Amino acid sequence: MKLPSMRMAIQDARDTFVRFPAIICNAILGTAVAVILVDHEGSGEPSILFSILFATILGIPLLFSLAVYAERKNVRWPRVLGFQAIGILLLVVYAATVPQDLTFAPTAVPGRFFLFGAALSFLMMFIPSANDTPEQTFWHFNWQFFLRVVMAGVYAGVLFTGFALALAALDNLFGVTIPGKRYPELWVAIVGLFAPWFTLAGTPDARPGVATDHPYPRGMKVFALYILGPIVLVYLVILYAYLIKVLIAWDWPKGWVSGLIFGFAGCGVLLVVLLKPLIEKEGMVWIRRAILWFHIVLAPLLVMLFLAIGRRVSEYGITEPRYIALTMAAWLGIIVLYFLLSRKNSLRFIPLSLCLMAFGISFGPWGLFAVSESSQRARLETLLTSAGILNNGRVTATHPPVPFEDVREISGILTYLRDAHGFESIQPWFETNLRIDTAVSRLRYKPAADIAEMMGITFVQPWEGARGGSVTLRANGGFPVTGYDRLARFSPYAGFNDRVDTLGGGVCIRSRDGINTLTFTGTDTSVQYLTVDLRGHAAAILQGYDRNVIKAVPDTIMMLRASGNGLDVCICPWSIDVWTKDDSTRITSMEAIVLFTTPERTP
Repeated sequence: MKLPSMRMAIQDARDTFVRFPAIICNAILGTAVAVILVDHEGSGEPSILFSILFATILGIPLLFSLAVYAERKNVRWPRVLGFQAIGILLLVVYAATVPQDLTFAPTAVPGRFFLFGAALSFLMMFIPSANDTPEQTFWHFNWQFFLRVVMAGVYAGVLFTGFALALAALDNLFGVTIPGKRYPELWVAIVGLFAPWFTLAGTPDARPGVATDHPYPRGMKVFALYILGPIVLVYLVILYAYLIKVLIAWDWPKGWVSGLIFGFAGCGVLLVVLLKPLIEKEGMVWIRRAILWFHIVLAPLLVMLFLAIGRRVSEYGITEPRYIALTMAAWLGIIVLYFLLSRKNSLRFIPLSLCLMAFGISFGPWGLFAVSESSQRARLETLLTSAGILNNGRVTATHPPVPFEDVREISGILTYLRDAHGFESIQPWFETNLRIDTAVSRLRYKPAADIAEMMGITFVQPWEGARGGSVTLRANGGFPVTGYDRLARFSPYAGFNDRVDTLGGGVCIRSRDGINTLTFTGTDTSVQYLTVDLRGHAAAILQGYDRNVIKAVPDTIMMLRASGNGLDVCICPWSIDVWTKDDSTRITSMEAIVLFTTPERTP
């Protein structure tokens, strides 16, 4: 094997640029923007650079698809430039929709970016078959391109490691100051320039009639038959055993089973993709029957999948993850019908359908974000109306007590709306503007806790329990330390039934019953000075406050003073972790300063 010379490498790079000029220029622009953002540590202020970066990232699969399609169609050079110009125009339009203040943008912005990226990636897989190429050519084009991407990733990792070690050597051996941000800039440069250029250099020729006969990789056959195949069988046995259990007990399928069904379906579809080219090989006719039976046994599992997802939707409404789960379940149903009923059974239908699905759900009133927002708004409206908070389209803070579970659900929906979409959909319910003055803050909307307060309820975190859970009592500020001779830090936790902490001055603390009760004794004697009921102290504090994960308690309330047998003590906890369940209270840990006057020096 003859190694390529530097001259050949330069020639390959030049040929790659001639073949894919728009993609290379797009990669150079995106890399430059990314390096600038890293150098400015993310550019804390609004910047058009974020819009350009998002557009150039999507530009790689889009411009590649257009270039390969033109190559596949033997389009002449002027029309090729026209295709690329259309692609660049689409990227400019997309960039105009990306907010420049990306840090505080709704989560729908990056969500739509990932959907577009996924759609364009599937388009890259489908494009080689746009001219009705043989299935073998389509499969091997994608296989060779995938191997090239993996090689680019490995080489990029090696290059970064080598150059990063060289920079570290300059820093440590020669005293050359290398700022820390130079390392991520190096990584961005390698991934943004070298990786795409190297990948494009190995892209197979997409013109008709070029290298249509390819051998099937032996390693791929071993992986599919002896590794992926057994995994699919194990998933199948587990899922059908659970399906039988559901039918016998007539128990509604649990939401957790959805992930297992998606795992089985994903591994199965991948197995079909890997084995499909072997159908025509001698002795491999059984693969056709195996693919047919895979789609047959998948059909009943899809019914269980829809039931499991439908249960979650009926209880909590539609959110982006549940919408995607429903969409993927529907896509699997389409795949099953296609491979059972279609005579062609072409693999290219898989990336084409995924591409259309990703584009279709990314925008419009039927799209992922619009449907999720509408569903959660309707759910919130139902909860507020039943609680008496929303009357005649207006929110009021005067209403009967709201059940804790409803308060928690309302709080969760408010958090979701603020982070994902904003409060524009519920603004008509309020007289007060739910937006924040942009001259004062870059945040677009008020915190969800403030909106809950306008509704006359206390905001609740999703992990809080109505009758039990962990509560942290936290002091507001500093404690007075005058009037005592000694100070010691005390940080117990409920890991021992009988624990002794020495404070100094001949005094120690014995923790009993976890740390619910504290007994002050002498160090060298069995003298018992006094006993403090820490659990009762924490329970008394909790009665005066609403249940929250973290409290801001005044120092005077957090402090616990006690005296006995000549010992004066003041326990100053800045945090107490309390576990509550029903009417019981248990202290699990505490961070405190103990002030005390030793018996010998007590006046």
